[in-house]
Amino acid sequence: MAKTPTKREKMMEETQEKLLKAAREYFGKYGYAATSMDEFTASVGLTRGALYHHFGSKKGLFAEIVTLIDTEIDDVLQEIANKEDDPWRALYKRGIAYLKRSLDPEFQQILLKDAKAILGTELMSIQRRCMDSDIALIEEGMKKGIIRLSSPRIMAIMLDGSLFESAFWIAEAEDSEARLAETLECWRILLEGIKA
Repeated sequence: MAKTPTKREKMMEETQEKLLKAAREYFGKYGYAATSMDEFTASVGLTRGALYHHFGSKKGLFAEIVTLIDTEIDDVLQEIANKEDDPWRALYKRGIAYLKRSLDPEFQQILLKDAKAILGTELMSIQRRCMDSDIALIEEGMKKGIIRLSSPRIMAIMLDGSLFESAFWIAEAEDSEARLAETLECWRILLEGIKA
């Protein structure tokens, strides 16, 4: 039987949620460097001490935001994969959904501009879930004879790397829509190359 949270536990959870919501808004709007911890904590009636208590540091809070956004994206991508019997089509559609995300200002600022610079190699462990999903799809495609035999891990690393760099390229353009259209066509061509 699940334990009912105490009043204190509920308050701590509410505080964490407030901090995450405010920080996500500020990081998405102003970027990591320009986000003042005092400003966003005050915006939800909290202090910098609450941030340190729950997340250890500004970087710790940022890592939690990146994890949260990455999990949300992976959930959407997993839902796409679950609707497909063909692992190749699932990979293809997941890539399209990810690239379309690059038009979202919050995604651009937090995941494309700041995450790699602030978190460095930590980012790889945060994004492991998505990578593991891609590896599983590739392995399934290879077993079914739909995807060429190769190293599933290396193939996933290369595909995910190309998606990330392409998303960054789209996001930095004045005409992101045009770049997205170009990139989607190239994504199709690239994925055709892994078909068995």
